Amino acid sequence: MTRYMTLYNFLRCTALPALLLLAACAKQIDQGAIVAQVGDVVLTAADLDAQLPVGLDDETATAERAQFVENWVREELLYQEAIARQLDQNVRIQYLLEQARHDLLVATLLEREFAGREVEITNAIIEQYYFEHQDHFLRDQDEINARHILTTTRREANAAYQALQRGDEFEPVARKYSKDEDTYHNGGELGHFSQEDDPDLWEIATAQALNHLSKPVKTDYGYHIIQVLDRQPAGTPKQLKQVRPHIVAAIVQQEQRQRLDELVKRLKDERAEEWSIRQEEVAHAP
Repeated sequence: MTRYMTLYNFLRCTALPALLLLAACAKQIDQGAIVAQVGDVVLTAADLDAQLPVGLDDETATAERAQFVENWVREELLYQEAIARQLDQNVRIQYLLEQARHDLLVATLLEREFAGREVEITNAIIEQYYFEHQDHFLRDQDEINARHILTTTRREANAAYQALQRGDEFEPVARKYSKDEDTYHNGGELGHFSQEDDPDLWEIATAQALNHLSKPVKTDYGYHIIQVLDRQPAGTPKQLKQVRPHIVAAIVQQEQRQRLDELVKRLKDERAEEWSIRQEEVAHAP
């Protein structure tokens, strides 16, 4: 099929729109039937079905199909006009197109080569990486580790505080009273934070003794009850649980790089003789 056609020719040949949008009975249409056409380029029912998710109800499927066809026509129209203006002859564009093709093929090769080969990461591997790279996880600011309960009214705050004073465990009280959606489900744990992370909580926490339970304190967010669990100065290594996601990502990246290096080495070994001949030919070329 040819893609070379001016916008004028497209409009003349297709009488805009020479598009055949599918109705609700689309499933009954021959899969080779033309759903839409832009010049000599066609979209068949089979092409369309291959692009849509399965399991849609009839109404949703009809809307999705119509939208896809509309988008396909728009893109094809613009593409053909770009070709008609010979934009593909531009040296820079040719380079970018070839680079995109190159990158896509390499990505596809790697995806198929490593498909199904999950990176196994155990707690022991994570801990070993942590202790071997602690200099990568040093704090650049003082940090406080605390937990809190946040309520919207003083009455709720007082009820939570009294329950804690009676000896109730912090976690269930936090789950019952706290309105902080980010922390109530895990017992009010804030984790380690710096003054830069949360100036208001930092101000409250710095005034508290370690493990001391504060009385309800009003802030812009509501009423806080806060308990400081730990203080760490700048320059000390962060706890493992703080940096665990970063370690996992680093190990995965390291393993993928190693697998890639092994693949490249294998390919070099398999093609070493052929490559050396080609290099010699280039070296001796006039």
